[in-house]
Amino acid sequence: MARAKPWLKLWAEWIHDPKMLALTLAEQGAWWRLVTLAASCGAEGKLVTGNDIPLTFPEIANCLHITSTEDMDVLKSMVAKMELKGSLNWNSDILTVTHLVERQAKVASETTEALRERQQKRRQNLWDQYGIKDSSIPKETRRLVIERDECRCQLCGKQGMLSSPEATVVLDPEDNSPFEFDHIILKSQGGSDDPDNLRLSCRKCNRARGTQPSPPPLRTPPPKDKDKDKEEEEEQRRVRDKSVTNLQDALCAEISNLYEENIGSIKPALADEIKDFCENFRGPVPWIKLAFKEALSRNKKRWQYIRTILENWQEEGGPDDTTRGQPFRGKGARTDTHKRDSRWTDIGDEPSEATEEG
Repeated sequence: MARAKPWLKLWAEWIHDPKMLALTLAEQGAWWRLVTLAASCGAEGKLVTGNDIPLTFPEIANCLHITSTEDMDVLKSMVAKMELKGSLNWNSDILTVTHLVERQAKVASETTEALRERQQKRRQNLWDQYGIKDSSIPKETRRLVIERDECRCQLCGKQGMLSSPEATVVLDPEDNSPFEFDHIILKSQGGSDDPDNLRLSCRKCNRARGTQPSPPPLRTPPPKDKDKDKEEEEEQRRVRDKSVTNLQDALCAEISNLYEENIGSIKPALADEIKDFCENFRGPVPWIKLAFKEALSRNKKRWQYIRTILENWQEEGGPDDTTRGQPFRGKGARTDTHKRDSRWTDIGDEPSEATEEG
């Protein structure tokens, strides 16, 4: 029976790696052919024969089916460049691909187990970020409860507002904290996630209740005349508008302060861009500082980069603590599960500051 040929993991992100971009297209092809040969040798990245005898440079070229002088020059040039970058090294006359075994031993991001684990962590972080107490509550059930309770806390009557038209998160207009879904009969006492057992509650009321028996439900207000209804609707609209304005002002102030402290002065055109962004952004103010920290850790001192981080967080439910510090690739580069498992360094090198620049 023929021996199974070894697999070689090739991360798609290498196409953006500065080390790869420093090579010509021909040299990049030579690099991956050399890495493939090293993996086929099965000697921890060493280019040797089956008897652990070092392959000479002409023998390496022969194994790679390199016959022309032009291709041989490309191979030599590539080897010289990757030696300088630490991706290749000569050890006792043996050409070795650095850290090949460690790179190949890492858990592949496309495996079912890795996908499931990341999805569970991301979902839990999303609930924690928005204060939703039980992530098992289906989205449609949350939406039904919000519509039924009209974005009002059913314990104190406080009026909340949706974080966005299509969202299932209600925010407190006073402090921008999320409302929670309160189980009338606690789950620990056999309560279910049925809409009849759920009600919307502001964080203060829900935390004050704790595990105590359910307080009396909010009384249905008596019928109101149309004029008073209109006045109350207008007042609620003013409260919502004021809350949005306050949030926008806080966001603009935070962005401006952090930008001037860490990057430089703000020109009028940039000030307009920041203002436009704040009018559409609905994430909490603390995300701003985290986004600047993420960008500066990558030496990215551009507002466009920071804005893209925040826009992606808004779409995905916030920053993920398990992946913070990994290279960020911008809007559209991350998908639901595999986007947070980047590999920016090439297969034969350790992560470096130069690599993270890419």
